[in-house]
Amino acid sequence: MPEQANTLAIDHATPTIGMIPAPSATRSADIPRNACNPRDLIREALDLLRVPLGRFVEARMHREYGERWPEYALGALHSSHGLDRTRHEHLSTDLSALLTLVGRFWNIAFRRDTARFARTYLEEAREFRNGLAHGESFTLADALRAVDTVHRLLPIVGQSDRSRSGRLRADLLKQLAWRGEATRPV
Repeated sequence: MPEQANTLAIDHATPTIGMIPAPSATRSADIPRNACNPRDLIREALDLLRVPLGRFVEARMHREYGERWPEYALGALHSSHGLDRTRHEHLSTDLSALLTLVGRFWNIAFRRDTARFARTYLEEAREFRNGLAHGESFTLADALRAVDTVHRLLPIVGQSDRSRSGRLRADLLKQLAWRGEATRPV
């Protein structure tokens, strides 16, 4: 069967799970063309978190420290992690700094009105971000975990639109199924 852009030829006689051929029936030529590098997928997911997390951190820190919150935040970052590269004007977009601040100020600014499990998701996002920064290699399963973590964090940090993270997650599930690494959503 001829292929069209972003579509795959599927042998209709092949047993399928939903619309995805069973792993034993796939061939390497059948892997979706949009299959991406896991690091790129994790980076894309974390980028979806950057802006809403910045607003979330700024609101919680401002509530506790008022207009001087950046001074407290930068002081904690510089003294504990040597993040001298972070400046006040970049603080709300520096994902590393934001994730570090949540950990450092959890009991003071975040614990009171943030679900306890959110801290676990935020720590997991931090681990993925650090892995990217330090050249760690990732599998597609790792990428799925990172995308799912971000997908779960978005409403917690005030982002109601999760359509992009939902599409990333669905695409990853398809890719894992095509590769025989997953046959059903987790």
